[in-house]
Amino acid sequence: MSQEELDRIKGDRDWNDAEKHLIANAQTGFVFFGTKRPEAGDENAPKIRAELIARLLYPTCDALNLPTRSVTVRGARITGKLDLQGFQTHRDLHLVHCLMDEQPDLTDADLGGLYLPGCALPGLRAQRLRIRRNVHLREGFTARGSVDLKSAKIGG
Repeated sequence: MSQEELDRIKGDRDWNDAEKHLIANAQTGFVFFGTKRPEAGDENAPKIRAELIARLLYPTCDALNLPTRSVTVRGARITGKLDLQGFQTHRDLHLVHCLMDEQPDLTDADLGGLYLPGCALPGLRAQRLRIRRNVHLREGFTARGSVDLKSAKIGG
């Protein structure tokens, strides 16, 4: 990824070291931070802002030569709210063994796939979610609150 491309996605944010690592390695399709899910309160866990995850899902990120389907993030703590209400993309949301601080909102979103194996989150709002491929909430996936997929349409 060129410095110009990095600057374009960076925008006006000062990304932390883990986020810079994610941006720099996103083209590989798999960004690995750890073998297991971070624990709540672990201040040493690599932190990725939900805003960056959303930016990597945007169709305009095609200019960064990201993998067609998704960028997989493994073993990170996702901070902030992942707000994808009404969001449309061909890409998958693919997080593995991640800890999310806030409940993601995928209400009325249209995604390629939703893969959250081994993730822990406070709950999941996904009413009327449209998925073209599959939804995987397994391999130790946990939610402290409700997982609401009411009226979701899953193609896989």
